[in-house]
Amino acid sequence: MLRDLSPTTAPSGIIVEPAPTATWLATLAHAAGLTERARRGHADILSRIETPCAFATRYADGRLVGVGLAVLQQGHLGLFELAVAAPNRHQGHAQALMHALCNWGYVRNAQHAYLQVLADNLAAMRLYDQLGFAKAYRYDYWRRG
Repeated sequence: MLRDLSPTTAPSGIIVEPAPTATWLATLAHAAGLTERARRGHADILSRIETPCAFATRYADGRLVGVGLAVLQQGHLGLFELAVAAPNRHQGHAQALMHALCNWGYVRNAQHAYLQVLADNLAAMRLYDQLGFAKAYRYDYWRRG
């Protein structure tokens, strides 16, 4: 999905850092259901990103409720790893994270934002539609069978 970026007000309760903290990684692992081995591998992959990054952490009522990642490259902002813990979903936390990450990219001269989402993730599709993202293309995963 793709959208043009424009200025937005960064919501409160979000901390943006240039690298993932242990807390950020643990929150992603918990929300995404990653095993310890998968979490370590994922941390290794994230540590190899060479372009500017924004690792966003969302707090509400003093609790950490979600995370997201933006990667800036050649005027494009890639959005990844948006994860909100199950008890905190449908409360606007993912939308707040997206606004913060898009704002981070906009102030760094990104013109466009893109992301990928599974077609059966209807809640995410609704959110991204509300945020002005449009489908750019479709792709399929193939399995040997």
